[in-house]
Amino acid sequence: MRYVPAKTQDEQAAGMVLKTRDLLIRQRTQAINALRAHLAELGIVRATGLVGIISLAAIVRDDSGLRLPGEARMALEELVEQIETVTARIERLDRKILEAVRKDDSARRLTAIPGVGPIIAATIRAVVPDPAGFRTGRDFGQVKNRGGTRIYAGLLYASDCSSTLTSAR
Repeated sequence: MRYVPAKTQDEQAAGMVLKTRDLLIRQRTQAINALRAHLAELGIVRATGLVGIISLAAIVRDDSGLRLPGEARMALEELVEQIETVTARIERLDRKILEAVRKDDSARRLTAIPGVGPIIAATIRAVVPDPAGFRTGRDFGQVKNRGGTRIYAGLLYASDCSSTLTSAR
């Protein structure tokens, strides 16, 4: 059995920021799905993505149109506000994560690997404080969390795992 060193408070805090960001993204997705579903019941459908949401928000806020009943408009305005508020919070966390990655030499080196951006680099730094604990890139690529889901699989190709370890060391 391999022993893992305890994480510092800064490493734990970095993990909390990333988990909070993930939670906010899931909440925004739920609100977007609810908005789309409610408007679809009224026959209003738009394209997926940001452009579609902006278009739907404009429809909800359009007081002149008779497309939405008054009570529905009130409820949907709450969803639109929630989406905008959560999006602003996500953007604020993204800026803090990017700032932290720019200050951390190891995280900056990780971003030099194709396909590794600031969020992945911050996640690797938060979850793997000491990459020397892995003998090979293959060992690193097979890390699993408690639920059995791969943490790194899908984020890095197997060939990139070796270069990630080398860069992080």
